[in-house]
Amino acid sequence: MKLKHSALLASMFLVFSGAAFAQKQPIYPGYVSTVVPTAGDCSAPTGTISATGTITGNNSGGPNNVSFVDPDAGCSEYIDAINAGGPEDVYVITPGTGNALTFTLTGGGAWDPMMYILATCGDASSCVEGSDDATPGGSNLNPRPLSPSLTAGNTYFVYVDSWYGASSSNSSGPYTLNVSGTFPVTLTEFSID
Repeated sequence: MKLKHSALLASMFLVFSGAAFAQKQPIYPGYVSTVVPTAGDCSAPTGTISATGTITGNNSGGPNNVSFVDPDAGCSEYIDAINAGGPEDVYVITPGTGNALTFTLTGGGAWDPMMYILATCGDASSCVEGSDDATPGGSNLNPRPLSPSLTAGNTYFVYVDSWYGASSSNSSGPYTLNVSGTFPVTLTEFSID
């Protein structure tokens, strides 16, 4: 008996040693990489999230293509638009059917991390959900976890950013982005011969 199957490779590769798969290289069977390049923008994202797990990175030296997040789009933490003046890392994610994901960002050191998810890369008005500080009036606090409602098959862009501009010592540093919950594999074909 022969088994053959194929899967959408963008949403197939799964947890390897508890690490979310994030990379620039194409995904193909048998390829394993846990290297996460630094920096990234819409033309060359930092990586692709295709499984639950943990990604470590550093947004130092990244571009600043999104300088604020639109408060009318669902990303206003409190009252006004969220400043997003720091360097960015951008991760691409295309969730499957029945996804239920939570994104948790933890910054290392004294920098002020923020996180938001855009439906269109680089377009602040397409914000799905975002967070700067876990509590109002906070400073250099980690953002609250995000549990957005994501449509299966749609591509989203997860930004690791900073409230402070690039000239501030609080604008960048190491971080851990944890993706937890359900990230289903989407099979496009399965047969038993």
